[in-house]
Amino acid sequence: MRLFWKIFLSVITVTTIIICISGHLLIGIFFRESLANEADLAIRYNRSLCRSFETAAVKLYGTAELGRAETKRIFEAVDASFMQEMVQITIFGKSGKRIYVMTGEVPGRGEELLDQVGRSEVAYRIQNVNGKQYLCAAGVAVIGDNEYVLQSVSEVTPVYAQKTQLYRVFAGCMAALIAVTAAVTAILSAWITLPIRKLSQAVQAVGQGNYSKKIKNRGQDEIGDLSREFNRMTGLLEEKVKELQDAADRQEKFVGSFAHEMKTPLTSIIGYSEMMRSQPMTEEQRMIYSDCIYQQGKRLEKLSRKMLDLIVLKKTDFDMRRLSLGKLLRSIRGELAPVLAKRQITMKIQVRQIWILAEPDLLKTVFLNFFDNSMKALEEGGEIVVSAEENEGETTVRVSDNGKGIPEKDVSHVTESFYMADKSRKYQNGSVGLGLSICSEILQLHHASMEIASREGQGTTITVIFRRMP
Repeated sequence: MRLFWKIFLSVITVTTIIICISGHLLIGIFFRESLANEADLAIRYNRSLCRSFETAAVKLYGTAELGRAETKRIFEAVDASFMQEMVQITIFGKSGKRIYVMTGEVPGRGEELLDQVGRSEVAYRIQNVNGKQYLCAAGVAVIGDNEYVLQSVSEVTPVYAQKTQLYRVFAGCMAALIAVTAAVTAILSAWITLPIRKLSQAVQAVGQGNYSKKIKNRGQDEIGDLSREFNRMTGLLEEKVKELQDAADRQEKFVGSFAHEMKTPLTSIIGYSEMMRSQPMTEEQRMIYSDCIYQQGKRLEKLSRKMLDLIVLKKTDFDMRRLSLGKLLRSIRGELAPVLAKRQITMKIQVRQIWILAEPDLLKTVFLNFFDNSMKALEEGGEIVVSAEENEGETTVRVSDNGKGIPEKDVSHVTESFYMADKSRKYQNGSVGLGLSICSEILQLHHASMEIASREGQGTTITVIFRRMP
């Protein structure tokens, strides 16, 4: 059962029970007091009647024993206005014999009270006759040596009718009160459970993956505390999920980047190995090619560690060294020699003696990516030109090719991770669109920026500006 119905039914049930018990008690108390008042009045009337009867009897007949005629005359002489309210007045003798009945209506014989009557006491009881309620009171009148029991009967049916009417009124009031209570309880239950419903919806949203879900609740009660704890929990959960997602993204990026960066060393290793296997050469040439293969293998080893530091561990404090830019670029051209020869691509290095502060392996990765992208865009017989100049503390390097270029709509996106302008090349030769994204990160470590200018069908120029490191 939902909390709304638990609150609603609980309040209605408790309210109904309390109203019923309270109403029954109040009506019962009122009825008993009314009946007690009627009994007290009947007792007082009976006592007055006994005293008046004694006075009239002594005055008229002394202490002589009374008969029916004498009793009738005495009652005619008694001046008591309350006698008009009596339904019946009966006189019993000492032996319990009925002497006189003042009225013709006899609701009950009343002999049951004779044994309960004393000289100073008035006994009474209530009896039902033909659906009506009567109160019978009996008292003793003493005349000389003779005792007479005077029984007076009054109708108390209105008291019972009033009780019935009160129950009817109470039932109507209770129905109205329960209806009002039900309406108010429904509103209050909905208001009380509203934060819980919002919390339930938020939990469902979190269960569906919306970890940014928050609850707006300014209450200072337990539900408000729970809402604030929920918001704090979802905030922490969102942070943890984001951290896990970032870690997964970094791992994916590392795997893709490392696979991408492995291509060039492996291409050099395969190219030099193929030359050593298929072409006759001197021992000196063999040593040179073997050394190139060894250097590329060592570079793979160092590159894997540094890519892990850069992408997964987000390391930024790499060991920067003073490098000759021209020497670095020519060494890269040497590593690509087998591929350039096979594709009949010319690479011109137009760089004089320029020194920069950089991490050798990472910077080599940047230019290898530039050259690799240029070679992919070139047909056989194409050309790559690398130039550099220094100006007011800045070093500008340009890598240009006369390949097929990049569409204008894609130029601003090529540095995004996993973006490829030419979708037909996706995943071909291990390409996953991470090269320029990694280059951008590496250049940021070197306080350098990269600009790309390209015209489709005419070629691409990548400009890198190295600023003086602080």
